[in-house]
Amino acid sequence: MDGCDFDLYSINDASAKFALSRAEIYRRLRSGDLQARKNGKRTLIDGASLRRFVDSMPAATFRPLPNQAA
Repeated sequence: MDGCDFDLYSINDASAKFALSRAEIYRRLRSGDLQARKNGKRTLIDGASLRRFVDSMPAATFRPLPNQAA
């Protein structure tokens, strides 16, 4: 497709690729955090909205390891 650059994910594919449960995906769709399209009965999640959602998550922080004496 010329000039067409977008990704659509089924609920199952989005769940697997982005490590989100199906229930979380549906919650985010209802809240408006994710956008979707319908193709017949299939719900297809917009990849750009998934990326925005993941980018909006806070970065993980970890405590430093204690110094280990040799």
